Amino acid sequence: MVVSFKNDGSGIQWALASDASVFASSDAASSVSTNRTYPIYTFRDGDRAKFWEPHAVVSWQADEFYLIDDGKSRTNCTSIETCYSRAVGYKIDHNKDEVKLIWEFEYPLGPNSGATAEEAADLFNFDGGYVSKLGENSYLVALTAIQLADDDEEGHPAYVFEADANGKARTKIRFPRTPISHKSGSYRAEATSTVFGETRNAPW
Repeated sequence: MVVSFKNDGSGIQWALASDASVFASSDAASSVSTNRTYPIYTFRDGDRAKFWEPHAVVSWQADEFYLIDDGKSRTNCTSIETCYSRAVGYKIDHNKDEVKLIWEFEYPLGPNSGATAEEAADLFNFDGGYVSKLGENSYLVALTAIQLADDDEEGHPAYVFEADANGKARTKIRFPRTPISHKSGSYRAEATSTVFGETRNAPW
C-alpha cells in the first residue's frame, strides 16, 4: 500500500493498494475503512501496473512517485524461478482518482517481454532497494538483496544500474554478497556527487 499524507499533518490525502480488499475489511484489527474521508485511488493500467511488496517510495516532482516493486506477494511468486522485481514510476491523476504506470525497469529482459519470460529470467530482489533520479532521462536503480537460489543463506549480492527513460540498462555494478542474519542484504544504495566534500577540481 502507498498512502499520501497531507503536508499540514491533518490526515490522509489518498491511498493506493494492489489488493483493494484491505479497504473493505470488517476485521477491526485491520480495517482502514472506518470513517474513511479520503479517496482510494486505482491503477489505470490494470494488473500489469500493480506493485507487490513496495519499498522506498520517492517523489521528485508533483503528481509523480517511484518505488521498488520487490514482487514477493505477486501472483505466481513461489520460487526463484517465478519471482521477479522491478523499479516503477507512476503519474497521479487526482481528477480521476487513479495512477498511471509511466516507467519501469527490470533486468535483464525488461518490460513487455512477457510474464513467463520475466518470471524465469529477471532478477528477484528479496527485500529493499531504491530508485533515484540522476538526470532528466537517467535513473539509478538499486536492487540490493538479489536472491540467487531458494532458501539462500549465504547472503545476497547487490546490483546497481543506470537506466534510461525507456527502462533500458546503460551500466551495471555488482557488489559482493552481504553476510546476513536477515535477508535484506545491503538494503539501499543512492547516488551522491561527493562523500566528504570532494570535487572534480584540483586539489579535490
